[in-house]
Amino acid sequence: MESHRIHLAISPLWHYCGVVFLWLALAVFLGILWRFNPEESSIYPTCRFLEHSGYKCGGCGILRSTHALLHGEWLLAARYHLLWVVALPPGVLCLVWHTVAVLRGKPWQVMEFFWAHPSLLLAAGVLAVLFVFLRNIFGF
Repeated sequence: MESHRIHLAISPLWHYCGVVFLWLALAVFLGILWRFNPEESSIYPTCRFLEHSGYKCGGCGILRSTHALLHGEWLLAARYHLLWVVALPPGVLCLVWHTVAVLRGKPWQVMEFFWAHPSLLLAAGVLAVLFVFLRNIFGF
């Protein structure tokens, strides 16, 4: 049976550069977020959806939650955005897994896992949409 996947020819150097850039950007972003509290600083964007509709979008509270996590306040982080606190460990594991795969010369390993298990992505999407509705109905 013929595969319908798209295979991109990208040199390993670009994969290494991409991973290094990703980790550096993440370190800079987390450093800024650790230093400047989103509730007190105006350097962060505001949610236009919340301003115009009065409802929280799927991303409302992620910056505050991450700031709380960086300062070790797990319960406060869960109050700001429970799904983010639950989804962050698997997300970090995927990032580490991708980094290891690039270092081993197999950069598409993570992508092929999700191509082989699309039900995981579907379940995550359904959970995220359900979370947005429930947090606006019940206020969590």
